Amino acid sequence: MTGACHSPTASLSRFSPSPVEYGVLLQDLAGVFNPLHPDCLIDFQVTSIRDGVAVFSVAMPEAMVRGFAAMLTSQAELFRFIEHKRRSVSARIKVHDLNEIAKREKFHSDNQRLIVETFDELVKQGASVNDAIKLTNRKLKDRGHPWACYNTVAEVVRSAGRFRTFRRKSTPKEENAPR
Repeated sequence: MTGACHSPTASLSRFSPSPVEYGVLLQDLAGVFNPLHPDCLIDFQVTSIRDGVAVFSVAMPEAMVRGFAAMLTSQAELFRFIEHKRRSVSARIKVHDLNEIAKREKFHSDNQRLIVETFDELVKQGASVNDAIKLTNRKLKDRGHPWACYNTVAEVVRSAGRFRTFRRKSTPKEENAPR
């Protein structure tokens, strides 16, 4: 399959060894890079190989190669910039979407409740506070839970006030202190 510029030699023979005039090219970009335009300066060929693999080749005047590569790089950067902006806008919408906020808060509170309930259950079974944190973390890791981290588990237990409760119950100095 060949582009509209029928053969590389036919389309390239119009050029002398002198460099391509970029001013002329910029005035007629639609014709220069459009394979269906009769004044196409570039020849595109697609050759099918095997197993769904194809070779795409581009023939152009040597003086155009650098400009063509710069144009492709520019387009790639433009598309990367557009994708970055799309993700940014999408993230901003999620921040302000009340359903997303409610979903995140529910996820957060459900995970905190799961950690605290598991911790409390282990303490009731006789585990020390440190062992209960380790075992809670181990249970979360076994489930493949996203919050399976010792520091995260300890912070959730601490924010639920469980360290203060157990410290007050087990500190001998407070038991012997005069009232």
